[in-house]
Amino acid sequence: MQPNDITNYPDHMIGNSIKPIVVIEAWGFDHHLACAVKYIARAGRKNPIAEDLKKAEWYITRFIRQADLNSHVSSTYRLTEFSKYSLQAICKDWQLSENLSKCLSKLTLFKDSTSLFLKEEALKGALKYLRDEIALWGHDGQPMSQRMQPFEEMQRTSNFIPYKEVERQLKDRIYELATSILGYPNKGSERTNFLRFGKKGEISVGIRGNHLGVYTNFEKSVNGSPLKGGPLKLIEDQMGLSSFQETLRWASEWLGVQDLTRQVEQKKPSTWVPMVPVPDYVAEPDIAHNPYLNRILNGGNTEVSRHAYRDEQGNLKGYVFRFEKLNPNDPAGKKLKITPPLAYCRNEHGLQFWRWTAFERENRTPYGIEKLSQDLKKPILIVEGEKTCDAAQKLLPEYHVLTWSGGKGGVGKTNWKCLIGKEVLIWPDYDYDFGGHITAQKLHHIITQLNDNAWQEGRVEIVKLPPYSPEKPALLPDTWDLADPLPEGWTFQTIIKCLNSTVHNVSQTNIHDDSIAGGLP
Repeated sequence: MQPNDITNYPDHMIGNSIKPIVVIEAWGFDHHLACAVKYIARAGRKNPIAEDLKKAEWYITRFIRQADLNSHVSSTYRLTEFSKYSLQAICKDWQLSENLSKCLSKLTLFKDSTSLFLKEEALKGALKYLRDEIALWGHDGQPMSQRMQPFEEMQRTSNFIPYKEVERQLKDRIYELATSILGYPNKGSERTNFLRFGKKGEISVGIRGNHLGVYTNFEKSVNGSPLKGGPLKLIEDQMGLSSFQETLRWASEWLGVQDLTRQVEQKKPSTWVPMVPVPDYVAEPDIAHNPYLNRILNGGNTEVSRHAYRDEQGNLKGYVFRFEKLNPNDPAGKKLKITPPLAYCRNEHGLQFWRWTAFERENRTPYGIEKLSQDLKKPILIVEGEKTCDAAQKLLPEYHVLTWSGGKGGVGKTNWKCLIGKEVLIWPDYDYDFGGHITAQKLHHIITQLNDNAWQEGRVEIVKLPPYSPEKPALLPDTWDLADPLPEGWTFQTIIKCLNSTVHNVSQTNIHDDSIAGGLP
């Protein structure tokens, strides 16, 4: 160090041979996590301990809330000459306490993890240990010599150390490890990059170069490929151990250091709560490029449409998507569909993501409710399904067209109070099993009861469609609705006649033939 160079070696960093900027560059952290590492490294040296640690906590929390962790799942971090510093060396050089050493370890796990779940767990762990340390210190803090526990002492008294450090030490002694478990290697294999064991050399252990520590068992296969891993996999496989924790404990005992075992905490599933309405800073979900969301595309599902549910003021509450795929068992080529809801959620640790879950389970908002404040005089038409709703709105712009989520079973879970005192028409799906008409009757009963309870004279009617009888040829195809092509013999005027036969003053809505422009095929 050069104490007189305050630019490169400020006073609060004297005593550190590994500068924070070196670690940050080696780990490739962005601004938020880089600032967190800086404040952890200097905690208690420039400002009171609690002040610096709370700043680190603030940066990690802000990163969780504003960054899209999905975009970090496959990030490639830069490797520099400074990557030679192990986490142990860094913690020792910075004289970090046990909690802060664990926090830094979790940040490295975030860096190295390739799955969204592991990244979430790493950030949650980093915040936990950081907050545990903050709780130990007041606003004024204490001298660093009184608060810092030497790293060597922490290693002797704590059962914590990153499992990667265990594996690194095992690689350094890989020849000794392999021969102590597997016995003498096959003749001649010591002169190659791999030790071979077994009559046919079916087990190999890398002992040099890039192959150092690579364990392969050609007698066992996983998904058609030989069982492969590192030194810990060698121990687990050959010693018949059933858990990662047991493997680490065995490795620790073999290395001769009891406290190398990293206790594996039982992971409890996070509780995700929808954020309703969705915050303004949240970007629209990208299904195709989101590693968590695009799992739904497996099996041939293709996104056909997405429907934004909003409140009466137009604030976004969530989405209902429509995915379709070919049905190989249907000779007519009718596609299979799923309509999952998507909500923007937050868990108890502050993580925020789009997730395939309902944004409302009970007391749901009707789809299209934001239209009602645009023109109070328009009558309301209710159809079944978001796809039908959008098509009917184009076809009949003189109406406010609404629907609900969750199919036929969701009509009773929807809050229809917005229709009290309104003129409402219900267009049922034309189902041969009368399912659409039964659902329309249920909805008619719900709205009528709401009007009666509120002493309002709202008008609710079900649109009359041609009756279906098994003894007579069907006039409409089974499950036909307003999103489907017009049946043979039907025109736009046929739809108008259905509406006219239901409510006599429908002419007041000024529906004309040119309304069909851009509507149904």
